[in-house]
Amino acid sequence: MQKVYNFFKLSKHETVLEKEYQLEKPGMLTAHNADGNISITTEWNRKEVRMKATKRAGKEENLALLTVKAKHKKYPDGDRLLISSVSNKNIDGVVDYQFIVPANIKLNLHTETGNIRVHDVKGPIVAKAVNGDIQIGKIANGVSVQTEESGSIIIEKAQDNIKAVTNGKGNIFIKDATKCVIASTQRGNIDTICSNIPTRGKIKLHSEVSGAITLAMPTSVNATVLGKTERGRLTSDLDITMKPFTTKLNRQTRREQERHVHGIMGTGSAEIQLSSTSGNIRIVETEAA
Repeated sequence: MQKVYNFFKLSKHETVLEKEYQLEKPGMLTAHNADGNISITTEWNRKEVRMKATKRAGKEENLALLTVKAKHKKYPDGDRLLISSVSNKNIDGVVDYQFIVPANIKLNLHTETGNIRVHDVKGPIVAKAVNGDIQIGKIANGVSVQTEESGSIIIEKAQDNIKAVTNGKGNIFIKDATKCVIASTQRGNIDTICSNIPTRGKIKLHSEVSGAITLAMPTSVNATVLGKTERGRLTSDLDITMKPFTTKLNRQTRREQERHVHGIMGTGSAEIQLSSTSGNIRIVETEAA
């Protein structure tokens, strides 16, 4: 994200393009941005998408070369709107998008170099940033987000299932999760705070190369817990009834007990899987509101 932030400070010229797109039946908004950010919010129940595209460039003549394309198609399940800008390596410029959308519209968002921010929408969200952060807040439907080379993910107050992946150097922070959570990272930390875990719910947190995992949840959770770290330590502030097993009592088994857990909390109905190659794993109690 260094490229985008530095450029905003150095850019000398900008122009703003504002448009409204009428949708008879709001279906999906797809936004693809090569260089620049995407911001989404809901402020009305109108059947339209309002777009504000801010072009920024070091040279004034390059503003006209920063193109914004729109395609509007109608399908039986709803209108689909595609907004895109194409990267031009010969132009030192970015396009920063801000959208106001119908509350229930589906979102499919992609940036090459730029952040993605979505707040207060009710439709499902799919988002991918190659080099950029993703921040999602107050969402009523499912969320599937991913960063590729660099970028962290923050998800707060999601009322449905969550899938979050960072394939490079990026942390994952999830707060106030109430349904299933699947999160994985290559070289980042995962911090997940669950205010509720459904009876048949699943929590799967995985750190592939390096990174610690912290899972906070209520003491009333009913779940089967399976946790493993190759070169870290696993600790729990919550009571876990360990599965019975037979073993010799020596230094090796004591080390294994610090790195592996298979046990039950309450009835054991939900499923919790925690794994890390070289990071520590911590299970803690959710702090009272």
